[in-house]
Amino acid sequence: KAQKSLRHKSARMETVCEDLERLEERRRSKAAAEAGTLDEVLRLLRKADAQLARPGAEHVLERLSRDLKELSPHERMMAAYKSFHAGLSKLQKKVEKLRPSDFDAVGKAPPLPEAPLRELVALHCYRSGYVQTAQELCERWGLDLSDDEVSALCRLHGIASALQQRNLKPALRWVAERRGGTGELEFMLVRLQFLEILSQPGDAVQEEALAFAQERFPDFADGHMREIQQCMGALLWAGRLDKSPYRTLASEEAWQKSVQAFLEVGCEAEGLPMHSHLLVAFVAGLQFVPILAKMLAVVVSDGDWTKLGERLPAEVSLPPEFTFHSLFSCPVTRDEADRDNPPVVLKCGHVILRSSLAKLTRAGGRIKCPTCPRDMRADEVQPLLID
Repeated sequence: KAQKSLRHKSARMETVCEDLERLEERRRSKAAAEAGTLDEVLRLLRKADAQLARPGAEHVLERLSRDLKELSPHERMMAAYKSFHAGLSKLQKKVEKLRPSDFDAVGKAPPLPEAPLRELVALHCYRSGYVQTAQELCERWGLDLSDDEVSALCRLHGIASALQQRNLKPALRWVAERRGGTGELEFMLVRLQFLEILSQPGDAVQEEALAFAQERFPDFADGHMREIQQCMGALLWAGRLDKSPYRTLASEEAWQKSVQAFLEVGCEAEGLPMHSHLLVAFVAGLQFVPILAKMLAVVVSDGDWTKLGERLPAEVSLPPEFTFHSLFSCPVTRDEADRDNPPVVLKCGHVILRSSLAKLTRAGGRIKCPTCPRDMRADEVQPLLID
């Protein structure tokens, strides 16, 4: 019953996410409608201003007034606003229905140590590009963060920000300094560089792009021949790539994928996690709050979290990007390894849980592997650490 309720809430949350995406589309449509209306108003005003400077301009203002009345900019902009606001109100009501009725119990958690929490906040600010804010927080709180980590975070954010502005030079320099292990990312950047050349106006664009392709693409032919062939087809649309069948190769989505790929490779190269610890904790906590509120109401009547111990009898499925560690499932019991029941390696190389080892150990301290027929002493097994 609890799992069914959780699946139901998860489905409702997915519906909210879909509504949020539709609302974002409506917001973009609203912004485009507003911009179009303002552009039309400016066109009419400039036209009238030019006519006022000429002789016989007695009826210019009367005509302008009539044109503006026909355009009805206020009504057009209000219609777009009302459509967006209606969607926003519906989304707000849906979110309110998903909100657990009792958040008070959740708020009675034991206070976290301030020093680690402050460090997480400061590092998140550095990672997000709020360098000045992070520096002020470190000074105010007396934090002593690793200079190497801070420098790496600032450097990666600067390059990612440049990529978002379609500036490839910082990322290409970074890749050139780290030959090896960046092949996929390097090809994405080189392809975007090629497409940027094709997007430029001019008669010599096709020749320039072809010369660039002949110089750079052979290094990637083994693993990216299909993509290179598409680029060669795009050569026929030099100077008008935005009207070609290949325009998606240089779309906003393609640039965002390059940003994401750079952050993944960059964080791995610098020995940093892909996401800030604060973001991961927030996302996990946000998904767990409804379950925790109900659990506290049933298990702990007085709201004392300390009675629950370090582990809670509930699980939350996090997005795939927040799965950081390998999981081991015992071939004997199908249970997953954890801190209290770690995996062990038998002398034959097969792995089981420590609880299974205890159950399989016979009199005399000997054990037979459940996978192969090898017999050994129980004290010959070794603990297995999964990173």
